[in-house]
Amino acid sequence: MVSWEAMERILSHRTRTLQLGQEASIWIAFEAMMVVRKTNMRWIGGVVLGFLLAQVASDSQTPIERVEFCELLKNPDRYNGKEVTVRASHRYGFEWTYLYCLGCKNDGHIWFDVSGDIDTESEKTLQAAHRKGAGIVNLTVTGVFKTGGSYGHLGGYRHMFVVRKAWDVVVLSQGMKGSAREKEIEEKWACGGANPK
Repeated sequence: MVSWEAMERILSHRTRTLQLGQEASIWIAFEAMMVVRKTNMRWIGGVVLGFLLAQVASDSQTPIERVEFCELLKNPDRYNGKEVTVRASHRYGFEWTYLYCLGCKNDGHIWFDVSGDIDTESEKTLQAAHRKGAGIVNLTVTGVFKTGGSYGHLGGYRHMFVVRKAWDVVVLSQGMKGSAREKEIEEKWACGGANPK
């Protein structure tokens, strides 16, 4: 679409064309065509720029993959360094804090670490869940999974999950319980248990 300004220029040239003759008329027609072309190029450039900005915005909001917890342990290299979301059980206490699931407990645990840029709501959620010095909770977390190193207390873990967001926390047990009671709680309600919460 041609702007009013461009139309005014074309019309003022046409008035002069009547006075200058046919040769000038061809020149002015060419100039008018260039004005229209520039106007269309600006419009096309604006459309292209819009598409590029939309692409950048959609790339920056790529959905975070939701992964079964045991899948992380079965294929750790596939998820190394990637941001993922998992639902798992989280056991914490003095010198231990890790994610696990009964369905793959023999494959190991994942050290639980909290990112420096965790959002305020998630931080409050975790603080409320960790009121006692030890416990077991089920939760959903989003963060970066890492493997290929030694993580956690005394480097005793092969994998680490750096939590950026935590929600849907269900407290299964708070404080130290006997191992038989904790095992009973896990078998009923922990990830991979009979009736996980």
